[in-house]
Amino acid sequence: MQVALGMTIIVGLHELGHMLMAKLFGMRVEAFTLGFPPKILKKKIGETEYGIGAMPFGGYVTISGMVDESSAFEEGKEETKPEPYEFRAKPAWQRILVILGGVIMNFILGIGIYIFLTFSSGTSFISKDEVNKYGITTTEVGRKLGFHDGDKILSINGKDFEDFREVFDTTKFIETGKATTLVVENQGEKREVILNKENFFDFLLTQNKDQIAQYLQCIVPRVPFEIKNVVNKNLPIVAGDKIVSIGGVEISFFNDLQRELEKNRGKVVEIKFLHTGEEIVSQVEVDKTGKLGIEVNSLLKVTFKKFSFFESIILGTQKAYGIVKMNLLGIWGLITGKLSAKENLSGPIGIVKVFTQSHDWSFFWNIIAVISLCLGLMNILPIPALDGGHAFLILVECVIGRKIKEKYLIKIQQAGMALLLFLLLYCTYNDVIHLF
Repeated sequence: MQVALGMTIIVGLHELGHMLMAKLFGMRVEAFTLGFPPKILKKKIGETEYGIGAMPFGGYVTISGMVDESSAFEEGKEETKPEPYEFRAKPAWQRILVILGGVIMNFILGIGIYIFLTFSSGTSFISKDEVNKYGITTTEVGRKLGFHDGDKILSINGKDFEDFREVFDTTKFIETGKATTLVVENQGEKREVILNKENFFDFLLTQNKDQIAQYLQCIVPRVPFEIKNVVNKNLPIVAGDKIVSIGGVEISFFNDLQRELEKNRGKVVEIKFLHTGEEIVSQVEVDKTGKLGIEVNSLLKVTFKKFSFFESIILGTQKAYGIVKMNLLGIWGLITGKLSAKENLSGPIGIVKVFTQSHDWSFFWNIIAVISLCLGLMNILPIPALDGGHAFLILVECVIGRKIKEKYLIKIQQAGMALLLFLLLYCTYNDVIHLF
């Protein structure tokens, strides 16, 4: 249901963008349909037939006199003189705006969603001061970068900061392309840690997704915790108890608990815990996934922050800009061969998986925004059969000073469609492979 609704919104608004631009310039729009045939509902208003198709994952708009991959050309047939209301009769700049109307609408949708979410929900984060009460814990990658367990991060590039997430803000890395200098403190001693990826673009393009995730998550806050609920009824502990150690290793933070459970997957280990102030030792089994069967609450205080509408416009636009820039980076990586198409290209099945990860509406609208921005970006590429390809051919007409013959336009667009169908099949194949 979420997938159908999401794709209807994204594709419907894309096609609406084409239609509105066409009508603005006096072009005749013959049909505007949400979904694909067979049509289950249709109504003609003025010169345009509006309809809803039985298959909700798409849509289309038909503009008089527009040559695309679905057009047919009879060999030997002469091109007719265009009518004033036809697409082909209009000046180049109007035709380009009609072609790019869908892309513009996709960008408006993505930016608008981020502005709305920022204004309505604000943001929640763990502050630098809250993290510094307990310090950070590191992974092997973090230690190689120069971090130590218990470090407290004081400043970023000589400036104070509020949100702990700013330490590894990928958008800022990408925008500056420079190293980041952090001042950290541990047991009263201060030192500098330099994240010396001088060009974060190059770093992202030379790493796989797992390595990037390890880099961005190599330091995390230490999380004091309490047991909220015990799901595994075989455990001797109850909600409110405090775990002291596992396998003889002291447990102070949730990070310690995760690490020790991961090390003891599928094993029986000794657990020491406090129950109503009394220390108890028992044997417990860790399941094969590294879980004990408890639910916990983080005791880190979360900061909630609201923004004015003007602030939301700025922050929402910045968020959308970051998404577009990251995807441009990915496209460049695929073109240059630094990123693997097999590992990074996804198709319809991948989209369905993303939508079904959560039934939270905030998550749903975030996914709509990302997909809409990505669709807009992909569509503007100068590939025949895409909007960018149509616009590019119009620009070619302007350069050579005459229109490209219809029979050549049709062949070019059909070749582009064949390429896109191949890519779709390849992406779907990737999705299937990643399922197993």
